Amino acid sequence: MSILPHPLAPALGQEIPVITEADRPAAPVARYAMGRWLGGVAYRVELNLLITAIAAAGALAAALATVGLQGLRSAAASPAISLRNE
Repeated sequence: MSILPHPLAPALGQEIPVITEADRPAAPVARYAMGRWLGGVAYRVELNLLITAIAAAGALAAALATVGLQGLRSAAASPAISLRNE
């Protein structure tokens, strides 16, 4: 195990504030919409902050996985093949 950080760590670190800023206004809207949607269900689940936090963490994990995999894919691509196709 290396002490040096992964080469994609700076790119992933730059994405975290963007994702959290996007989640800040979206969370109350989603919570309101889910409350309205679940309001008519007979066996409804009470929405609490834990469910919202879990959903936000899931969105953050999905976004970081997407950015990380795309970064690895572009890092592994051969520049010669990319230039040949242009």
